[in-house]
Amino acid sequence: MANRIWYWMMGRGLVRSLDNFGSTGTKPSHPELLDHLAHQLIEENWSIKGLVKTIALSSTYRQASSATASSKVDPDNQLYHRANRKRLRAEDIRDTLLKIGKTLDTARGGPSIKAGTKIEY
Repeated sequence: MANRIWYWMMGRGLVRSLDNFGSTGTKPSHPELLDHLAHQLIEENWSIKGLVKTIALSSTYRQASSATASSKVDPDNQLYHRANRKRLRAEDIRDTLLKIGKTLDTARGGPSIKAGTKIEY
């Protein structure tokens, strides 16, 4: 669970193979960190909110995503010297534009938008 939360927040799990921790899966890039996060999750009575807060307040999570001199040494960012860029989903962009334009319908089950529909704002 700790690996999945890390993946959700950082864009890549400490163990690349999220569903396979066995002998055929990949090894964790930071096993001590994974153990620490898993231990904290258990100690805090499986509080996902607490683990999310811990990761969000960490210096690793708050790094800039711009490339630095160390990017040449670690181009795949295995050592987390910078933040990974994340792509926004189309739904998130759409909802943000509708919210800014004060036309977002927050009721559940509202009408969907068809592909190719022009949104005026």
